[in-house]
Amino acid sequence: MTEAPARAVLVGVQLPEVTDAAFKASLDELERLAETLGYEVIGRVTQARAGLSTRRGDRARQAHGAGPLHRRLG
Repeated sequence: MTEAPARAVLVGVQLPEVTDAAFKASLDELERLAETLGYEVIGRVTQARAGLSTRRGDRARQAHGAGPLHRRLG
């Protein structure tokens, strides 16, 4: 029995200075890299933002609320 490939969800933030075409190209490249490493890309989560937050509370939530990026989905 063959083990199913690890699955990945791509996450990206588009800042104002990044064009739609450049943002899409970047995520497409990330997807190819993930697939090269043997991951099955099952989705994308994107958000357009005016900037990245640097508030202390946001960093704490990100550090404690987000699991490892390589965590298997299932």
